[in-house]
Amino acid sequence: MKVIIAARLSVLHDGETGLDSQEKEAIRWAETHGHEVVGIVADHKTGKSHLWDRPNLRPWVLEPAKLAEYDAIVALKVDRLTRAEDEGVDAMKAWARKNHKQLLISSADVKFPSEGMEGVRWDMYIRMAHQEWMDIRERYERMKASRHEAGSIVGRAPWGYEIVKVGSIKTLEPTAEGRVWVPRIFGWIAEGETARTVAERLEAAGIRSGAKDGRWREQSIVALIRVSTYTGLRLRKGRTALQVEQLVSRALQDQATAKLAARGNLMPSTPARPKALLAKLKCGHPDCAGDGTWPMYRTMTQHLGYVYRCNGKGPQRHGCGAPLIPLAALDDLVLNATEIWDERLYVSQRYVSGNDAGARLELLRTEMSDMMRVTPAGKIAAVATDYAARIAALEAQGSVQPHWEEVVTGKTEGEHLRSLDLDGQRQYLARKDIRAWIEGDVITVSIDGSLAGAGRKYKG
Repeated sequence: MKVIIAARLSVLHDGETGLDSQEKEAIRWAETHGHEVVGIVADHKTGKSHLWDRPNLRPWVLEPAKLAEYDAIVALKVDRLTRAEDEGVDAMKAWARKNHKQLLISSADVKFPSEGMEGVRWDMYIRMAHQEWMDIRERYERMKASRHEAGSIVGRAPWGYEIVKVGSIKTLEPTAEGRVWVPRIFGWIAEGETARTVAERLEAAGIRSGAKDGRWREQSIVALIRVSTYTGLRLRKGRTALQVEQLVSRALQDQATAKLAARGNLMPSTPARPKALLAKLKCGHPDCAGDGTWPMYRTMTQHLGYVYRCNGKGPQRHGCGAPLIPLAALDDLVLNATEIWDERLYVSQRYVSGNDAGARLELLRTEMSDMMRVTPAGKIAAVATDYAARIAALEAQGSVQPHWEEVVTGKTEGEHLRSLDLDGQRQYLARKDIRAWIEGDVITVSIDGSLAGAGRKYKG
């Protein structure tokens, strides 16, 4: 077959990036098994991300001309393809079926599509890769917690600060640019300037942002306004993890945030930007409250852009006549409903693949059931005794059957929701009962029956 190699870029001993010796094993495996390697595609970004979200691999999995060049993707380990949960794995498998591609793992000698025990082994390695990702995150969270307890910063410095080391502790100090420009940025927004105008001012002044290209964009201004560190408090799980030199007052930040909220652009409001709130939204207006099942759908308007409207039900599809709700404002209210998300613990579901004895035990029981159906009546007792002894021997090994178990993550629902990518947020919100309505001039949102938040309607 013609194959491409999906690899991970590594930092080599000379400081340059490239394929390490481990990754080259996948190439040798493909050639040894008679495959023709037509491309070697390496990315820094792997993990839970989709194949089509990786910059170098994207053309190979989306462009028809590239897709026609190969029959399968070879990877050294499963985590080179995915460490995603079920939804992410299902999306990858759907892509493979649609495009008639095989997924080959050289180190484990498993593949997709596969059936029978080979399929069981594929599923097992997929589960192991996701579990490894969760274990890594758990270790990282523990490391962050220990550093925060010691009063040391974890992560990157926000724009306008730099990380400095004081003894064994890392903390933040404002940069010269930060002392001058951060108060100006907050002041401009508090005075009513748009995020786009502020970005243009910074560009004109020659001030570089933290982006690779140094450009200021609307979304970078919006994100900056919401960073609590500028008020002197770096938060973790709603609590102060580090105190630093203050650049703006809490009152000024609240005023700037309120100005953005009133404009309906706490997040960039361009219609082209995809939003997280593509869940099954319901109308919560009092006129619909008696039923509670009237859906809301997106539509485009000339003055407000994308909005949600009550669609009603029945053959006439007449809504309740409630005002239209701007998508951007509603999206932000739902994602930032701190009263809901940050007071609830997030409990995840973890798949336990079991051990080898457990898998063999399940197969043995299936085999016994099949055998009993075709065994003559006079020999059933002997066959049953034989299988019972073999099953008992396996059970004595301490077999663990594959199963799902609940895991208390130590995170709140808010922390989990904000850690997800756009698709993950959509899937998470789709499982919630979210209702929205406008009364007077205020958008109100409820989530799973609890009042989540309210904000002024976007006026355009």
